[in-house]
Amino acid sequence: MRTNDHLRHHARKIIVLGTALVAAAAGLTAAVPGSADAATTSGQHSLTSAALSTGYPLGLGSRDVNAANRQVSQLQYLLRRYVPSLAVDGQYGYRTQTAVRTFQKAERLANTGSMRTNADWIRLFERNAIRYGSTGNAVRAAQLRLANQYGTIFGVTVDGSFGPKTLKAVRAYQSAFQRPVTGIVNVTTWDVLFEGLSA
Repeated sequence: MRTNDHLRHHARKIIVLGTALVAAAAGLTAAVPGSADAATTSGQHSLTSAALSTGYPLGLGSRDVNAANRQVSQLQYLLRRYVPSLAVDGQYGYRTQTAVRTFQKAERLANTGSMRTNADWIRLFERNAIRYGSTGNAVRAAQLRLANQYGTIFGVTVDGSFGPKTLKAVRAYQSAFQRPVTGIVNVTTWDVLFEGLSA
């Protein structure tokens, strides 16, 4: 079973990287900072009443799996919106649990201390939408995944700045996972940035 999962993981990674190369060859253009996009507006809420991807439940004891699957670290970056001092260490310990509770209380969600429901993830993603020109921890959360996938292709690094390289990587990622290619990281794009190659 592990062998089959391993093969599926690498098959999907090859597909994603192949799509990125095609996108790069086509010369993806950078979006104009602050530009409006009707598809983005609808995409922001398209998962509100639907299920997310196959799921990424996180709770006490969860931890980053490897360099390609750093979901706990991504979550910790997003939670810094609510608890700026939260350490990003890839381990879902008591401090991360407390930060999740702080987020859930602020957003009037069930105060469980775990990230296991669509309601939790959708609200967190909505509050951390980013686009070209954005800076900060939400950008770092996206770049953790993008740098692993496209670091050698687009030169993405985890610097907290949503510049041209990150934009190209976001658009390539959206194309690879059949999301609207807007260059804006909203709910639907966060969904695959967290799910990515973990299934």
